[in-house]
Amino acid sequence: MTTARDWRRRFQLRAPALAAALVAVAVHLDPAAVVLSTAGDSAALEALGAAWQRARTRFGERVPAVWRFWSVISGGQALGTNRSPPATRALGAGWMTLSP
Repeated sequence: MTTARDWRRRFQLRAPALAAALVAVAVHLDPAAVVLSTAGDSAALEALGAAWQRARTRFGERVPAVWRFWSVISGGQALGTNRSPPATRALGAGWMTLSP
């Protein structure tokens, strides 16, 4: 699973779990509600944006650009088979499913 098509397929399959985990990160950074206006893979991207914005608000310029931020909070395995990214260990590991 190394092509862009495979990446997209994995992203679409995992979008609900990714969105939930990213919303949890956002709420951990700022307890205000996160309202997503879309569903599916768009919701996961929206949740990523919310988490990134809250991290930037809280920690300022030390927070990297959005895609690097996603890599950091997922332990570099945003769509890999890693079941315990560093950012979710305190929130509960195991939210990512194995690759099919």
